[in-house]
Amino acid sequence: MLSETKSVDTFAKTLKKLMQARGVSAAVVCSATSIPKSSLSEWLAGRQPKLDESIVKLARFFGVSVEYLITGLHPEENIVRGLLEDLDEGFVSIHKGVYRINVEKYTKSPKKERSDE
Repeated sequence: MLSETKSVDTFAKTLKKLMQARGVSAAVVCSATSIPKSSLSEWLAGRQPKLDESIVKLARFFGVSVEYLITGLHPEENIVRGLLEDLDEGFVSIHKGVYRINVEKYTKSPKKERSDE
């Protein structure tokens, strides 16, 4: 179970926000995810959810990460932003530069190869 009240509030708020943004009712969410209406109602009221398959089903239904659903944060945005910046340079560094993947064939115009490898 989630241990911090702040996380529970964020979960309930995030869930409500997602439902409103997508224009779906509790009945639609429950029907699509097989989550009991009573569980969804309790979560929307602020009850602590168990971190189980139901949370994964909700995240998949809304097209968000489990982390976003629980915390309301998008840490993956920083990762993607960094990768896109590296793509502009013609390569992607993974694991602090241990591995490099040449992406020239995926870009419209070939980039000049880096000579510092």
